[in-house]
Amino acid sequence: MENSSVKQYRSLLARVITPFFGTNNVAADTSTQVEAWVDWMVHRLAYKPSTVRFRFSVLRSVFDWAMEQGLVAANPCRRVSLPVSRSRTHRDQRAEVHVPSRETVLAVIAGAPERYRGMVWLMAGCGLRLGEAMGLGRDRISFTDRLITVDRQVACDRDTGSGRYGSMRLRHVKWREDGERGRQVPLPEAWHWPCAAISGTT
Repeated sequence: MENSSVKQYRSLLARVITPFFGTNNVAADTSTQVEAWVDWMVHRLAYKPSTVRFRFSVLRSVFDWAMEQGLVAANPCRRVSLPVSRSRTHRDQRAEVHVPSRETVLAVIAGAPERYRGMVWLMAGCGLRLGEAMGLGRDRISFTDRLITVDRQVACDRDTGSGRYGSMRLRHVKWREDGERGRQVPLPEAWHWPCAAISGTT
């Protein structure tokens, strides 16, 4: 598991699970308690449906693991109904998506410090994530083949043991399948000159 995932789960445990369940033995937790926890997240913490569903899925996975280890006889999450259906959550997530206009993107690029403009071009024109754009080097760009190799990223995930983020480091991207080493992204003709100019080529 990546350090960033470990930190995310530690944060979730400290902020959402332990404050409600305390340090009770997992075998003592019931479906009624899990339902109350979901209600607490919705009404006390005012979490969005997608946020509640993600946290619930993590807790459910914990109980699945506990069952495999023989620590609990059943998973209390399996008998809990979430207040919002999966289809409704999907519609909510799609409604929240905002695609900036071309004018907005160009304005952001113009207003950004010069050293970061190439990153914005790559994110807007090639769909790179922030960490991937930060980790891209000239050796990963082929203007001849018009391809970008995305196989590393900058991440703040050095393990500190406390759940807090460590310093930035350059590391591989998360592989989607065994043996997969990143991905190749087409370099559109419209983005050839901005990328070439930033990387010092013509």
